Amino acid sequence: VFVFRSEQEAVALAEKAAQEVERLALTLGESIGQIGRDVQVGILLYEAPEGGAAQRRLIDLLRSRAAENGLDELTAISADGVVLARGHRPAEFGDAAETAPVGSTHLTSGAAVMRLRLPVRLRSRHAGDLEGGIDLSDDLAELGRLFSGRVFLSTGDEKFSPESVRTP
Repeated sequence: VFVFRSEQEAVALAEKAAQEVERLALTLGESIGQIGRDVQVGILLYEAPEGGAAQRRLIDLLRSRAAENGLDELTAISADGVVLARGHRPAEFGDAAETAPVGSTHLTSGAAVMRLRLPVRLRSRHAGDLEGGIDLSDDLAELGRLFSGRVFLSTGDEKFSPESVRTP
């Protein structure tokens, strides 16, 4: 149940929430785009399937670039859809990446993380994809405080709130 002093206040808070989500989406896109333009990332996407040193360098690069750009998640995906490395969970790789739209933000089942996947090109060829994510749990909690209630994000049948999010 939401309690507001006025309808005008409710509209203002909703507009503020929409602006914040838009700001986060733009930041996410700019960060992943910048990382994806790095030639070193493209080269490592080609070399990482071999494993070993190239994969370790890719994991280290993902970790540092995620930290530099304020991303909670950064994943490298091969051109054929296999996870090559996760900067946020380096021990997890080799699985099939979740199907996700390239070039548009999306929420993944079971987490309040806004994600964006963008292609990486090297010498005009598709080297793979980078998928970055920003955890929205704190933002949902802040919106809940602003709205004096609980706030949910909805993706069809699922709802995400700070209380319902599973932490990876």
